[in-house]
Amino acid sequence: MEFYQLRTFITVAEEKNLTRAAKRMNTSQPAVSAHIKALEEELGLPLFNRSPKGMEMTRHGIVLKEDGMRILEAGTRFLNHAKELKKDLSGDLTIGLNSDSEFLRTRDFFSWMHPKYPGIQFKITQSISGTILQKIKSETLDAGYFLGKNTVKEVEFLHLQTFNLRIVAPPGWKEEIRHAQWKDLARLPWIQNPPQCPFHDILRERLQLLGLNPPFAVTADQEATIKSLVCGEVGLALLMEHDARKAEKKGELAIWEGETFTIDLNFGFLKTRRQDPVMKAVIEGVSQVWDLPV
Repeated sequence: MEFYQLRTFITVAEEKNLTRAAKRMNTSQPAVSAHIKALEEELGLPLFNRSPKGMEMTRHGIVLKEDGMRILEAGTRFLNHAKELKKDLSGDLTIGLNSDSEFLRTRDFFSWMHPKYPGIQFKITQSISGTILQKIKSETLDAGYFLGKNTVKEVEFLHLQTFNLRIVAPPGWKEEIRHAQWKDLARLPWIQNPPQCPFHDILRERLQLLGLNPPFAVTADQEATIKSLVCGEVGLALLMEHDARKAEKKGELAIWEGETFTIDLNFGFLKTRRQDPVMKAVIEGVSQVWDLPV
């Protein structure tokens, strides 16, 4: 019996679907099937009932799942203890960024981490908040920054700071929006964020509450693209206030002063990684940079 077979067993039990389990484990469906088959043959017991609807655990599988989880947890503690016994921490860690590095204080983070933990090698990738959370859950990311609510129960997070959001318009629309109400804004075209971005839900919920359905001209997920589209008179959009104020001073857009929204910036990681020495070092670094209690 191998640890990877147990991990596959637990993942399939949670997902109840081979395709989803394979995606979460970043492997192929045939590989997942082979792991389950090999484990069942070694145990001499069927762990799942296979059907067109998915994978349902047998009564044997339900009982053995708890044992499997305890074994994996013990194995993780064993490896973590071994890492702590080393003089120098080492390992690879991938972090997802949901915004520009200056806003996320990335340079400060690495300036603090590298002298203290030179053995940790980092990889940085850019994505949207909702996608980052899902990738942390599937373990294709070790950790990452995200805005808004945590929608993944397997993820633990540090709350870094709360920011304001503002509705912005093309600079040529400044007088038109100066005394505008929501119903006036709803007659104008909008630029919306994709569903994986929390800005999307914030705006949609407010509009639904007011019973408004404005025309959406474009969907865009990059802040630079959205600001460019606003400047080009494509439509209204929702932006972080500190970025909106800078752009307004440059004459790139106009801010509607009618309403302010708030959103939280967080740093997330798997709950099961909390005691991993490498993750603990990263949490320490993030906490130092964002002045959080350690």
